[in-house]
Amino acid sequence: MSRIIIKRLVILGPSYKRTLPFIDGLNIISGVKTSGKSLILRLIDYGLGKSKKFNMDAQRVLDMHCDTIYLEIGIGDEVFTIRRHLKKSVDTVHLYSINLDEIDDYIPLKKSLRELNIFLMRKLQISEVKLVKNKARSADKETQIISFRDIFRYVYIPQHELGTNNFLNNESVFKRQKNPYAFEVICKIIEGNRNEIQEEIAAVENQINKLVNGKNSVYQYLVERDEEDYAELIDKKESIERKINSYNYSKEEVIANSQLNKNKENELYVKLKNQIGNLVDTIYNVRREASRIQQRIDSKKYLISNYSQEIKELDMTIEANYMLKKWEQVIECPLCNSEVTRTNDEYEIDMSRTELVELKKEKKKKIDFAESIIAIDTEKVRETEIEIDYLTNQKNIFEEAILVFSKKTNVPFLSEINTLNKLIIELQK
Repeated sequence: MSRIIIKRLVILGPSYKRTLPFIDGLNIISGVKTSGKSLILRLIDYGLGKSKKFNMDAQRVLDMHCDTIYLEIGIGDEVFTIRRHLKKSVDTVHLYSINLDEIDDYIPLKKSLRELNIFLMRKLQISEVKLVKNKARSADKETQIISFRDIFRYVYIPQHELGTNNFLNNESVFKRQKNPYAFEVICKIIEGNRNEIQEEIAAVENQINKLVNGKNSVYQYLVERDEEDYAELIDKKESIERKINSYNYSKEEVIANSQLNKNKENELYVKLKNQIGNLVDTIYNVRREASRIQQRIDSKKYLISNYSQEIKELDMTIEANYMLKKWEQVIECPLCNSEVTRTNDEYEIDMSRTELVELKKEKKKKIDFAESIIAIDTEKVRETEIEIDYLTNQKNIFEEAILVFSKKTNVPFLSEINTLNKLIIELQK
């Protein structure tokens, strides 16, 4: 098992930066009562994946001027930097495989808090341990994982929990149940092949419960129908099958006799039906094409909306960068409430006015291009609507013709065939 060494903690805001370095040995954080000693520990805990949003209720200055933290850690011979927002996107972190001084040259990996836990467990060479527990209000089993946060409860203990019933989050049933197993992992006294065995036990027990429940449901169904006698049930099944076969044979005879009737469909009737079928298919295809074009129009409108919003944000950026005088603002340190001295390096602008204007022009060009496509597609939709109206009128004409033709043609034995079909369906139920 490896260990984590905290190297640096950086608290960052739009116009504020504070770096707290740590040594490899014992670090003593000292200061007056309100100097922010506990805040440093809480920020380190937050950087290592604490799931809850950071509480700013008692940190007014921190809330006003800071929105991001960077935590540089060492694990073995490797160095990593974790970036996490304090106010937004709190469920994700950005991970750099490099130290703080070089992160500008690298693209970070975006990870969820669970993925960060798995990453830290792997780097610490701690095997993932799974436990089997009963599902709530069910006889089935499920597995739960001993995570990095479960191990970390034994490393970082909030001072207000010492000597209380909530020591090691004892008041949380979910966490309390995992504490003994987390201790076994730390002391390396848990079985190495436990995971596969526990998962197999849960899967087998769940399968057994599923089969037992299925068996009980079938038996209860048979009892309600007074058919729990298996031999009697088989006899009824065979009797019903014989009746179904008899009705099917009768239906085939009726259909065969109907073919001999002189009032069968003539060539004109067949042509009318085929023509109507072709028109229905054509109308369907045209409508589907119109729908596809309309979806493309809606997509372009959505893009235009996004581009317009981006242009507004660019205008706001230009105004913020070139109209706000940041150097006239007074900033206080959230840890010690002292005034922070600025340097010229803090006022460098990331993007020149020319680049922002060019980016705005590019967005406007994209809007113009999207609007031209919308105009073309709108005309196509109008043309398809005209075609659909024409085809629908043609179909209505043929349907009226076949209706008149059908009135003069008797379909023999139709009621008898319908009766046999109803009897067969009723028996099949």
